[in-house]
Amino acid sequence: MGLFLKVSTAVTVKIGPFVDETNGKDAETGLTLTQADIRLSKNGGNIAQKHEANNATTDELGYYDCPIDADDTDTLGRLQLMVHESGALPVYHEYMVVTANVWDTLCGTDLFQTDLTQMGGVAQSATDLKDFADDGYDPTTDKVQGVVLCDTTTTNSDMVTDVSADVTAIKAVTDTLVLADIADAVLDEVVDANAPANADTLRESVNLIASIVAGKSNGGGTTTIKFRDLGDTKDRQTATVDADGNRTAVTVDGT
Repeated sequence: MGLFLKVSTAVTVKIGPFVDETNGKDAETGLTLTQADIRLSKNGGNIAQKHEANNATTDELGYYDCPIDADDTDTLGRLQLMVHESGALPVYHEYMVVTANVWDTLCGTDLFQTDLTQMGGVAQSATDLKDFADDGYDPTTDKVQGVVLCDTTTTNSDMVTDVSADVTAIKAVTDTLVLADIADAVLDEVVDANAPANADTLRESVNLIASIVAGKSNGGGTTTIKFRDLGDTKDRQTATVDADGNRTAVTVDGT
Protein backbone atom coordinates (compact mmCIF):
# COMPACT_ATOMS: atom_id res chain seq x y z
CA MET A 1 0.00 0.00 0.00
CA GLY A 2 1.34 3.42 -0.99
CA LEU A 3 1.10 6.80 0.67
CA PHE A 4 -2.28 8.08 1.81
CA LEU A 5 -4.06 10.81 -0.16
CA LYS A 6 -7.17 12.68 0.98
CA VAL A 7 -10.15 12.10 -1.29
CA SER A 8 -11.11 14.91 -3.69
CA THR A 9 -8.20 17.07 -2.58
CA ALA A 10 -5.51 18.73 -4.68
CA VAL A 11 -1.96 17.84 -3.69
CA THR A 12 1.58 17.87 -5.07
CA VAL A 13 3.34 14.51 -4.91
CA LYS A 14 7.02 13.88 -5.43
CA ILE A 15 7.73 11.30 -8.14
CA GLY A 16 10.95 9.59 -9.16
CA PRO A 17 13.76 8.99 -9.23
CA PHE A 18 14.08 9.32 -12.98
CA VAL A 19 17.39 7.74 -14.04
CA ASP A 20 19.12 7.35 -17.35
CA GLU A 21 17.65 4.55 -19.41
CA THR A 22 21.09 3.51 -20.67
CA ASN A 23 23.16 3.08 -17.50
CA GLY A 24 20.23 2.91 -15.05
CA LYS A 25 21.87 5.18 -12.43
CA ASP A 26 22.44 8.75 -13.61
CA ALA A 27 19.71 11.14 -12.44
CA GLU A 28 17.67 12.71 -15.20
CA THR A 29 16.94 16.27 -14.00
CA GLY A 30 16.07 17.99 -17.26
CA LEU A 31 13.03 16.02 -18.40
CA THR A 32 9.83 17.72 -19.53
CA LEU A 33 7.00 15.84 -17.85
CA THR A 34 3.73 17.11 -19.30
CA GLN A 35 0.13 16.40 -18.33
CA ALA A 36 -0.07 13.72 -21.05
CA ASP A 37 3.12 12.03 -19.81
CA ILE A 38 1.75 11.46 -16.29
CA ARG A 39 -0.71 8.58 -16.34
CA LEU A 40 -3.18 7.58 -13.61
CA SER A 41 -5.34 4.55 -12.86
CA LYS A 42 -8.08 5.09 -10.27
CA ASN A 43 -8.75 1.98 -8.17
CA GLY A 44 -7.98 -0.37 -11.04
CA GLY A 45 -9.67 1.70 -13.74
CA ASN A 46 -8.32 2.36 -17.23
CA ILE A 47 -5.09 4.38 -17.42
CA ALA A 48 -5.51 8.01 -18.54
CA GLN A 49 -3.57 11.26 -18.31
CA LYS A 50 -3.90 13.24 -15.12
CA HIS A 51 -6.62 15.89 -15.00
CA GLU A 52 -4.43 18.64 -13.54
CA ALA A 53 -2.91 20.49 -16.51
CA ASN A 54 0.51 21.62 -15.25
CA ASN A 55 3.84 19.93 -15.93
CA ALA A 56 5.83 18.29 -13.18
CA THR A 57 8.82 20.40 -12.13
CA THR A 58 12.29 19.12 -11.29
CA ASP A 59 13.53 19.11 -7.71
CA GLU A 60 16.87 17.27 -7.41
CA LEU A 61 18.40 13.80 -7.65
CA GLY A 62 16.00 12.91 -10.47
CA TYR A 63 12.85 13.68 -8.41
CA TYR A 64 10.04 15.88 -9.69
CA ASP A 65 7.12 17.69 -8.05
CA CYS A 66 3.89 16.53 -9.69
CA PRO A 67 0.65 18.45 -9.01
CA ILE A 68 -2.63 16.53 -9.13
CA ASP A 69 -6.06 18.00 -8.46
CA ALA A 70 -9.36 17.06 -6.77
CA ASP A 71 -10.58 15.30 -9.92
CA ASP A 72 -7.48 13.10 -9.90
CA THR A 73 -8.17 12.03 -6.28
CA ASP A 74 -11.95 11.73 -6.46
CA THR A 75 -12.04 7.91 -6.25
CA LEU A 76 -11.44 6.00 -3.01
CA GLY A 77 -8.95 3.14 -3.13
CA ARG A 78 -5.71 2.63 -5.05
CA LEU A 79 -4.36 5.46 -7.21
CA GLN A 80 -1.54 4.28 -9.49
CA LEU A 81 0.75 6.84 -11.16
CA MET A 82 2.98 5.84 -14.08
CA VAL A 83 5.46 7.81 -16.19
CA HIS A 84 7.46 6.38 -19.12
CA GLU A 85 9.48 9.32 -20.43
CA SER A 86 11.95 8.99 -23.29
CA GLY A 87 15.53 8.96 -21.97
CA ALA A 88 14.61 7.65 -18.52
CA LEU A 89 13.57 4.38 -17.05
CA PRO A 90 9.86 4.03 -16.19
CA VAL A 91 8.68 5.42 -12.85
CA TYR A 92 5.78 3.98 -10.90
CA HIS A 93 4.03 5.09 -7.67
CA GLU A 94 0.99 3.80 -5.84
CA TYR A 95 -1.17 5.77 -3.40
CA MET A 96 -4.21 5.00 -1.28
CA VAL A 97 -7.05 7.52 -1.49
CA VAL A 98 -8.94 7.58 1.84
CA THR A 99 -11.90 9.46 3.26
CA ALA A 100 -11.43 12.92 4.78
CA ASN A 101 -12.14 11.53 8.25
CA VAL A 102 -9.42 8.88 7.95
CA TRP A 103 -6.91 11.36 6.55
CA ASP A 104 -7.68 14.01 9.18
CA THR A 105 -7.43 11.40 11.95
CA LEU A 106 -4.11 9.97 10.76
CA CYS A 107 -2.54 13.27 9.76
CA GLY A 108 -4.45 15.77 11.93
CA THR A 109 -6.43 16.00 15.16
CA ASP A 110 -9.74 14.47 14.07
CA LEU A 111 -11.15 11.24 15.57
CA PHE A 112 -12.12 8.10 13.69
CA GLN A 113 -15.83 7.94 12.89
CA THR A 114 -17.29 4.59 13.99
CA ASP A 115 -20.81 3.47 13.11
CA LEU A 116 -22.68 0.71 14.98
CA THR A 117 -23.49 -2.29 12.78
CA GLN A 118 -23.96 -4.98 15.46
CA MET A 119 -24.87 -5.08 19.12
CA GLY A 120 -24.53 -8.32 21.04
CA GLY A 121 -23.80 -10.11 17.78
CA VAL A 122 -27.09 -8.95 16.24
CA ALA A 123 -27.16 -6.69 13.19
CA GLN A 124 -28.48 -3.23 13.99
CA SER A 125 -29.57 -0.30 11.91
CA ALA A 126 -27.15 2.58 12.13
CA THR A 127 -30.05 4.72 13.39
CA ASP A 128 -31.27 2.35 16.14
CA LEU A 129 -29.41 4.07 18.94
CA LYS A 130 -30.34 7.53 17.62
CA ASP A 131 -33.99 6.50 17.41
CA PHE A 132 -33.89 5.40 21.03
CA ALA A 133 -32.39 8.73 22.07
CA ASP A 134 -34.83 10.77 19.93
CA ASP A 135 -38.05 8.84 20.54
CA GLY A 136 -37.50 7.92 24.17
CA TYR A 137 -37.91 4.81 26.27
CA ASP A 138 -40.58 2.31 25.22
CA PRO A 139 -41.34 -0.04 28.15
CA THR A 140 -42.71 -2.69 25.77
CA THR A 141 -39.42 -3.06 23.91
CA ASP A 142 -36.68 -1.18 25.76
CA LYS A 143 -35.01 -1.87 29.08
CA VAL A 144 -32.74 0.44 31.01
CA GLN A 145 -30.77 -1.02 33.91
CA GLY A 146 -28.49 0.53 36.49
CA VAL A 147 -29.66 4.15 36.19
CA VAL A 148 -28.31 5.75 39.36
CA LEU A 149 -29.04 9.45 38.81
CA CYS A 150 -31.07 11.52 36.40
CA ASP A 151 -30.15 15.21 36.61
CA THR A 152 -33.20 16.55 34.76
CA THR A 153 -36.47 15.10 33.49
CA THR A 154 -38.09 17.43 31.00
CA THR A 155 -41.07 15.31 29.99
CA ASN A 156 -42.49 12.11 31.47
CA SER A 157 -46.05 11.87 30.19
CA ASP A 158 -46.78 8.41 31.66
CA MET A 159 -46.16 9.40 35.28
CA VAL A 160 -47.18 13.03 35.03
CA THR A 161 -50.60 12.16 33.61
CA ASP A 162 -51.53 9.96 36.59
CA VAL A 163 -50.28 12.41 39.21
CA SER A 164 -51.91 15.31 37.43
CA ALA A 165 -55.29 13.57 37.48
CA ASP A 166 -55.02 12.94 41.23
CA VAL A 167 -53.99 16.52 41.93
CA THR A 168 -56.90 17.82 39.83
CA ALA A 169 -59.36 15.67 41.79
CA ILE A 170 -58.00 16.89 45.12
CA LYS A 171 -58.10 20.50 43.99
CA ALA A 172 -61.74 20.14 42.92
CA VAL A 173 -62.63 19.17 46.51
CA THR A 174 -60.44 21.68 48.32
CA ASP A 175 -61.64 24.56 46.14
CA THR A 176 -65.11 24.19 47.69
CA LEU A 177 -63.92 24.14 51.30
CA VAL A 178 -63.92 27.15 53.64
CA LEU A 179 -62.11 27.45 56.94
CA ALA A 180 -65.20 26.64 59.00
CA ASP A 181 -65.73 23.44 57.04
CA ILE A 182 -62.16 22.39 57.70
CA ALA A 183 -62.48 23.19 61.42
CA ASP A 184 -65.73 21.22 61.67
CA ALA A 185 -64.15 18.28 59.86
CA VAL A 186 -61.23 18.24 62.27
CA LEU A 187 -63.48 18.49 65.33
CA ASP A 188 -65.67 15.68 64.05
CA GLU A 189 -62.66 13.37 63.86
CA VAL A 190 -61.26 14.11 67.33
CA VAL A 191 -62.83 12.10 70.16
CA ASP A 192 -62.56 13.60 73.62
CA ALA A 193 -62.15 10.88 76.21
CA ASN A 194 -63.64 13.17 78.88
CA ALA A 195 -66.65 14.32 76.84
CA PRO A 196 -69.97 14.67 78.64
CA ALA A 197 -72.34 11.71 78.56
CA ASN A 198 -73.83 11.04 75.12
CA ALA A 199 -71.26 13.36 73.47
CA ASP A 200 -69.27 11.39 70.97
CA THR A 201 -66.86 14.02 69.70
CA LEU A 202 -65.00 17.05 70.89
CA ARG A 203 -67.24 19.19 68.75
CA GLU A 204 -70.39 17.86 70.42
CA SER A 205 -68.79 18.42 73.85
CA VAL A 206 -68.03 22.04 72.98
CA ASN A 207 -71.60 22.54 71.74
CA LEU A 208 -73.05 21.19 74.98
CA ILE A 209 -70.75 23.25 77.20
CA ALA A 210 -71.46 26.41 75.21
CA SER A 211 -75.21 25.91 75.54
CA ILE A 212 -74.98 25.87 79.37
CA VAL A 213 -72.42 28.68 79.64
CA ALA A 214 -73.75 31.11 77.06
CA GLY A 215 -77.03 29.79 75.65
CA LYS A 216 -80.57 30.71 76.56
CA SER A 217 -82.47 28.56 79.07
CA ASN A 218 -86.08 28.10 80.07
CA GLY A 219 -88.05 26.14 82.68
CA GLY A 220 -86.11 27.46 85.66
CA GLY A 221 -88.05 26.78 88.90
CA THR A 222 -89.93 23.89 87.31
CA THR A 223 -89.15 20.21 87.14
CA THR A 224 -87.77 20.53 83.58
CA ILE A 225 -85.08 22.99 82.52
CA LYS A 226 -83.76 23.38 78.96
CA PHE A 227 -80.56 24.96 77.57
CA ARG A 228 -80.58 26.28 73.97
CA ASP A 229 -77.80 26.31 71.38
CA LEU A 230 -76.06 29.62 70.72
CA GLY A 231 -78.14 30.24 67.63
CA ASP A 232 -81.34 29.60 69.62
CA THR A 233 -82.47 27.00 67.11
CA LYS A 234 -82.72 23.87 69.23
CA ASP A 235 -82.55 22.49 72.76
CA ARG A 236 -79.06 21.25 73.46
CA GLN A 237 -79.80 19.85 76.93
CA THR A 238 -83.04 18.92 78.68
CA ALA A 239 -82.79 18.10 82.41
CA THR A 240 -85.39 16.75 84.85
CA VAL A 241 -84.85 18.31 88.30
CA ASP A 242 -86.28 17.64 91.77
CA ALA A 243 -87.52 20.17 94.34
CA ASP A 244 -83.92 20.91 95.39
CA GLY A 245 -82.80 21.59 91.80
CA ASN A 246 -80.87 18.37 91.45
CA ARG A 247 -80.83 16.84 87.97
CA THR A 248 -82.29 13.37 87.94
CA ALA A 249 -82.27 12.80 84.18
CA VAL A 250 -80.55 14.57 81.26
CA THR A 251 -80.90 14.29 77.47
CA VAL A 252 -78.48 16.06 75.16
CA ASP A 253 -78.13 16.97 71.47
CA GLY A 254 -74.60 18.10 70.66
CA THR A 255 -74.86 17.70 66.90
